[in-house]
This record gives sequence, C-alpha cells and structure tokens, in this order.
Amino acid sequence: MFIAYSGQLALGLALLSSICCSGWQRPNLRQLFPALVFMFISLAFAALIYAHVTDQFQLVNVMLHSHTTKPLLYKISGVWGNHEGSMLLWVWILSFYAYILSRADNEVAQRAVNYLGFMLVGFIAFVLVSSDPFTLLQIAPANGRDLNPLLQDPGLAIHPPLLYTGYVGFAVPYAIAFAGLALGRADSSIVKLLQKWTLIPFGFLTIGLTLGSLWAYYELGWGGWWAWDPVENAALLPWLSAVALIHTLKIRSQHGALVRWSSFLALLTFALCLLGTFLVRSGFLTSVHTFAVDPERGIFLMLLGIVTIVPGLVLWLRRFFQASSGPAIFGLNKTGLMNLGTLLFILATAVTLLGTVYPLILQSFGIDLLVGPPYYHICVVPLVVPALLLLAIAPRMKEGVNLHKLLADLALVTAIIVVLAIMLLFVYGLKQLLFVVYFSIAAWAGIATLNMLSQQNLSKKIGMITAHAGFCLAVMAMSVDVAFTQEKVAALAPGESMMVHDISLTLNSVEKVTGPNYFAHRADISADGNLLHSRLFPERRGYWTQRIMHAETSLGLSALSNVYVVLGQPYKNGKWSLHAYYKPWINLIWVGAALIALGVFLTLWQRLRYIVLLLAIPVAWGLEAHEALVNDELEQQARIIDTQLYCPVCGGQSLADSNAEVAFQMRQSIRQYLQQGMAAPEVIHAMQTHYGDKILTKPPLAKHTAALWLTPILLLLALIIGIAWRRKKL
Repeated sequence: MFIAYSGQLALGLALLSSICCSGWQRPNLRQLFPALVFMFISLAFAALIYAHVTDQFQLVNVMLHSHTTKPLLYKISGVWGNHEGSMLLWVWILSFYAYILSRADNEVAQRAVNYLGFMLVGFIAFVLVSSDPFTLLQIAPANGRDLNPLLQDPGLAIHPPLLYTGYVGFAVPYAIAFAGLALGRADSSIVKLLQKWTLIPFGFLTIGLTLGSLWAYYELGWGGWWAWDPVENAALLPWLSAVALIHTLKIRSQHGALVRWSSFLALLTFALCLLGTFLVRSGFLTSVHTFAVDPERGIFLMLLGIVTIVPGLVLWLRRFFQASSGPAIFGLNKTGLMNLGTLLFILATAVTLLGTVYPLILQSFGIDLLVGPPYYHICVVPLVVPALLLLAIAPRMKEGVNLHKLLADLALVTAIIVVLAIMLLFVYGLKQLLFVVYFSIAAWAGIATLNMLSQQNLSKKIGMITAHAGFCLAVMAMSVDVAFTQEKVAALAPGESMMVHDISLTLNSVEKVTGPNYFAHRADISADGNLLHSRLFPERRGYWTQRIMHAETSLGLSALSNVYVVLGQPYKNGKWSLHAYYKPWINLIWVGAALIALGVFLTLWQRLRYIVLLLAIPVAWGLEAHEALVNDELEQQARIIDTQLYCPVCGGQSLADSNAEVAFQMRQSIRQYLQQGMAAPEVIHAMQTHYGDKILTKPPLAKHTAALWLTPILLLLALIIGIAWRRKKL
C-alpha cells in the first residue's frame, strides 16, 4: 500500500512541477523545475522497481508480470516489460533530457525546455489517467503470473532502456527546432545544438535497434535478423529520417543551406516517434510485439501526439516562405551528392511508412491485409544501392566535377560486378547475382571510406569514417548471409549425426534438467568443422507458471560465422527433431551496427569530452523450436512455404514462427499437400483459397493494393523530375 501511494504521490508532484516547467520564465528558477520533475519521476520509477524486486503482488502491474521464482534480473526488466512500466520509463527518460538541456545557457535551449515541459505534462497525465503502474488489487495473490518467457532474456533486459533513450531523445531536436522557429532564428548556434542533440539519440537508437535485431535472430527462431514487422518498422522510421537530418545539418553547417529542411526533418523525426508509440500501444497494429490492445489508450495517445506535433508543423509552414536558404544543387559535387543521399533516405522513410500504415487504411474499409518482407525487399532495399554508390563517390569528390576519376571508378566496379556475376552464375545460378551487386558496391564504398584515413584533419572525420565503414560492413555481411545461409532439418537418435555446410552435428544425449522457473530437456551436441569444434546444449523448456513450451538454442561461434541448433519435438522411436542453420558472416552484421554507433559517439566525444559511455551489451542466445518431418527434402520445401505465409491469428507471425494451434494445423496441411505431389505455388494457392489474401507475406497486386505498389514508383519519379527541374532552374 505504501509503495503504491508513494509512487502515485511522486507522479502527482512530477505533474505539478512539469506544469511549472512548461511556463516558468524566471532565469534563476529555470533549472529548478526540470530538476524537480526528474527527481519525482525517479522516485516513482524506483518505487516500481522495488515493488517488483520484493514481490509486492498487491500491485496489478507486479502480479501480471512477475513471480517469486523469477531471477532477479528479470524481476527488474519486468518493470519495463509491459505497457504501464515502459510508459513510466518513457517519461523518466524524457524528464532526464529536459533536466540536462535546462543546464545549457542558451535562449533557444531554455525555450526548448519549456516545450519539453509541455510534453511532460501530457505524458505524465497519460500515465496517471490511463496507464497507472501503481493500481492496487483488493486481494493480493501469493504469486504472480510471471513475465513472458520470450522477454526473459539478458538482451531484452537492456534493449528497451537503450531504445527509449534514443526514441524519446528525438523530442529534444524537435523542441530546439520549434524554439528556433518561434524565435525566428536560424543561425549557427541552433545548428550546433541540433547536431549534438540529434547525434545523441541517434547513437542510442542504433544500439537499441541492433539489440532488438540480435534478440529476434536468436530468440524468435526463424533464422533471420529483421522481419519488417510493423513494430520493428516503428523504430526504424525515426532512424531513417534521423540519418537524413544528420546529413542535412552537415550541409547546413558547411554551406548555410537547407534551413527549412533541417527544421522539418527534426519535427518529422519526433512525429514518427510519437506515431510509433501510438501504433505499438493503441491495439490498431497487428504484431507480436505490441504492448497494449486498449483503443481508449490509443485515442489518448493520438490526441496527445496531435497536440504536441501540430503546433510545430503549423509554425514551420508559417516560416517556410520566410526562411532563406542557399541553393541546394544536385550536381556532380560533394554537396549535391549529399543532398541526393538525404533525399534517398527520405524516400526510404516514406515507403516504409506507407507499408506500415497501409493495412490500417484498408482495415477501415473492412479489408484485411498484411504487408510482409517481400514488399520491402522490392521497394525499400534496392535504395541501398544508390546510397552506397553515393557513399563511394562522395569522398572522392571536391566541390567541383572530376569526371575522369568518377568514370574510372564506375568502370572498375562495373567490371568487378560483371566478372563475379559470371563466375557465380555457373557455380550457384541466378540466385546469387543480387549478392554480387550489393557486396561489390558495399566493398567499393567501404574502401573509398577507408581511403579518407589518409586525409588531413583526421580527428574531425574519424567518427564519420567509422560510421560509414560500419554501414558498408553491415551491408556486405547481410548480402553474404542472405545468399549463402544453409538450413537443415533432421530427426536424430543419440549417436547419430547430420551435416550442415561443412559442420558435423552429433547428438550425444538428451537429458532432463530443472531451472529456477522451468523444466527442460537439454541436448548435448558435438559440433565439428574446419573452423569450429565445440559442444552445443540447446534446450526445450516448459515454464510452470504460464504453461508455455519454449526453446533455447545453443550457438557455435567462429570469427565470422556461426551455426545454431534448435531442439524440436521428440519422436516415438527415440529420435529428436533437430533444426540447424549455418549463418555465414552473421557476426559482422552486429559489428557493422556497433561501428555505426561508435562513429556517432566518437563524433560526440570531439564536442563533449565529459561524456564517458560504458555500455555493456550482454549477449544470450535462444531460439523457438518447430516441429519437423523425417523427410528432409520435404521439410526443406515446407519450411520455405511456411516463411511465405502468415499465421491468421498471431498478429504478424509467419507460419514458421508461430506456436498457435491453427498455425500447427496449417503446417501439417502444407506437408500433406507436398506429400500428395503438389508443387509449392499450388500449395500456396490452396492455403490462400482457404484462409484469404491476409495470410500472404507478399501482398497481391490488386485494386485495393494498387496504391501500395504504385506510390514508391511515383515518389521515385517525382524525385527524379524534381532534381531535373531544380537543375534546369539554376
């Protein structure tokens, strides 16, 4: 009782302090109210953590998301593993940013603190009115329901705080841009503020996205690292627009141009953060990652987002024709190429946003549709190629045209791509041609980036070089992984072996074990290959409190690649289903993402030497198991079909990932169709006829999807026509 009332009292005092923070203008008290808001919310957050750690089950939040047998780490992470606790974390991080910004002796920064105070009023009120984490039960149970097993993972313990530090942090550049527009200022001091306060959340958002991708890779069991899930897209959208904002600010600081677009992108980035918050917590999105399914909360958040964002956009429109900016020339020079790259990221943001919200638009007309990875692979991923080309060319360009050097580079890369394509065509077939394109251009861009290490003033460029090199490395690793991943499913008895790539996996034994809040079957597997000699111990767990079966995988790691094995279902003849993947270069994806974040913080270090970031990223491994058939060839075909269809009741999960009963029945039907001799297209058509278009991961081209497929083409044409018109006008 005391904890609940103390937490609610602290939130109430934080609300009063934020009201003062949003309007108080006396210079000697400007730092007081942001400090009070941060202090009171910190007390409330600490009270909720204490309640979880000490098993205060009289709180609804603790009862629903904790248990006496849960390890301490997951009792703490359970605080933000739910809607109410994560919103309190959201508000706490926002109050911290407001407090830090209030210490800046700058008129624009002080005005921005007032706007952050206004946001805090709305979000604290939202927590108190509709998302109170301190709601009490009349009768407290002896134990709670426990946290979802998928969230009981060290990576997920630190993923939300890091992601939110980036996600919420974009409120600061929004507030700074708003303040600059309100004061009618567009000088270099605002640009410096925007650069610093954009890089900080961008770096943390990069780390948060990387951890989320890594968790999906080892925990969800489908063998991939990005599923284009709507909730994943909600976090990716502000990252894409922030990339555009960072490069626009770079041009603004060097050439005095793009004032209007810098402000607009700052407003847009935080607007996308609020949109993502609304989508994840409103219940309007169909996804396995959503927090809440309460439409009333969604309406509250939607109104709060409108009140927060619309004034900034209206003010920007008023200033649009008043602000002066230098010409943004899309020519064969460094500035022109940076401008073009910025537009590519804006285009990627727009297309990703369209694919994310289009199902919601159709849903309002009574049409069920899910937009899956194939759409993004066709409409968004190809934009990486021109972005890499610009990254390769721009470092070689001065503020003038050097056509000889440019043509020589293009000819060299084209020759390399053609030669490699011909070689791989005979070895692997047409499947690997896209790998040649992405890998070659990414390697070229990486080499061009590393060549900048020989230039003068290296200390000022080391952060940019590191981030760009990380991006190139990640694209190279992604292309290798997609092109050369191998998958094998087999049923083995102890003493039997299977091969995946050049690695022999031998099942030694399967034993029963007991954990703190689960029981499990643990397999002992020997993995032997040219570069790998290790023991793997995948498990199939049953959690007592939630009665959920879950699998934890074991990974064999080498320098660049890894192999992981999932322990599946037992068979009557004493055999166990084993599902193994060989993932080449997969480790370099995380290394590349880490380099991007490191590059951002190296750039910040040059400006803020007092910032010391000690980020420990513990890595744990786990995968979701699936049933498998003894017929390996049949299972391979069935698994491919499973990944092309959605579970109709699981909220964005493919059949390959889902544990729902209907998904199990659909997988069995697919395998029966294949056993009857049906080809894969015929199987997919049969499933589509029975369950409807909503199970297709690739939306069909029809009247109701015409806008989805045609809009990216129209946006690209508009970009090309706009550049041509701009050049002709200049």
